[in-house]
Amino acid sequence: MESKSLIVLTCNVTPNKNARIKRVSTEERLQDYCTSIQKWVRFINRSGEFELLVLENSGSIESIKERVNVRNFTNTYFVAAPEDVTSHTFGISSGEFKMLQWLSLNWDLDSYQFVWKVTGRTYIYNAKKVLKAKNRSIDVRVDRTFVPGHFINSRIFGMRPEVLRKFLQCQPVFTLERSKNEIKNYTFESFEYLLTAFCLESEMNGAHVESFERVPIYSGSSGTLNKKINNLRRIASIVITNPLRRVATKLLVGSSP
Repeated sequence: MESKSLIVLTCNVTPNKNARIKRVSTEERLQDYCTSIQKWVRFINRSGEFELLVLENSGSIESIKERVNVRNFTNTYFVAAPEDVTSHTFGISSGEFKMLQWLSLNWDLDSYQFVWKVTGRTYIYNAKKVLKAKNRSIDVRVDRTFVPGHFINSRIFGMRPEVLRKFLQCQPVFTLERSKNEIKNYTFESFEYLLTAFCLESEMNGAHVESFERVPIYSGSSGTLNKKINNLRRIASIVITNPLRRVATKLLVGSSP
């Protein structure tokens, strides 16, 4: 029997009071996470191809479990990571990366075919199509359809366990200084830039990095901006253009995205 893939939802219910984010209410954030978790649970139950791991780093994992009523959940794990003590100094990316580093040392990721990292407040309406990989030799799958200023969206990405382990063995320095991204010194202002640098480096070393064939339709709220990730107009636009994206890319550059 083929092994399942793992979806890791990264959560931080109670951020440090000095963290540079706008969505700071513990109650709002708790509800965001619980809403997302319930949607992902329904998704994995329908698909039968995934397991879900909820990873939290502010001492609030029990609050999440109480709110979502875990008694009826299957193939879902709730894990408390060490509390975040770096985000207020080095930025929120620092806390999330260290949480994933801890998980790689304390969870058997090698038992999975593929590991997906998803920002915990985020659900993807077209997850079935986005997460589906036709080519089993893919090492990394990412969302390159991001806004100017970033290259790869870190809300969601997937890697083979051995590639993810290599990624998490990196020792980046996160900084709050804008535009200070130095690949040579592995210094980055956000997770997106680190992920971009790693993917470029991996591709140069022969890894198979694939972009999503479809633009993810995100739902949820941005913790940095304290507003919904997508509005109805944006969602409608993605729904209309997604089926055309792969065809258009082939016509323009002669290959899949």
